[in-house]
Amino acid sequence: MPSRFSRFLLLTLGVCLAGNLQAETAEEKAAREERVKARLAEHAHRRATQAAAKAEVAPAVAIPPATSTAATTTPADGAATKAPEEVTTLPRMEVRNSRITELDLQIRKLEKDIAREQKKMKSSDLDQSLNDAKSTRKFSLFGGKSTEQRESVAAERVSLMEAERDILEAMKQNKTPAELALLQKQIDDLRTVRRNLDTELR
Repeated sequence: MPSRFSRFLLLTLGVCLAGNLQAETAEEKAAREERVKARLAEHAHRRATQAAAKAEVAPAVAIPPATSTAATTTPADGAATKAPEEVTTLPRMEVRNSRITELDLQIRKLEKDIAREQKKMKSSDLDQSLNDAKSTRKFSLFGGKSTEQRESVAAERVSLMEAERDILEAMKQNKTPAELALLQKQIDDLRTVRRNLDTELR
């Protein structure tokens, strides 16, 4: 019940305020606009006088002599020579990186994979104690490989990925389409061997 009363009270208050806002006449609007314009003009006048006062008080700023190789021009009537204009030179820039190509992206991804696989080449002490060669032989029925087997597979995988990276680097050089097709076939063969290593571990 109190919530209905509060809603009704808010509604009537809103209607009353809306009626008062609409009751504002055209003369009041015009008077309000005139007051705003007068304030803006007064503010602009005040800023202009402050800027003029600062210009009178501020000392003349000495302009450093310009260093330029441009020749000074002398007018024909014998007036004072004009100071040469200062030439601004930007610092020299060198482009050190060429455009990134699809091969560059593949090489970068391959380098990340190589770094991840190199971590797997050395097993931790806990892994060596849990998965030594004797215990994996006993539990070979349940699957899994010993740490030595996994380290050797990781080393083989790293060598395959490094060979693939070298071939991708060679593909970046200017090659004929036949040479590129041969290099792509070699990459596909390396990837197939790597996939077979992954399936052997499972």
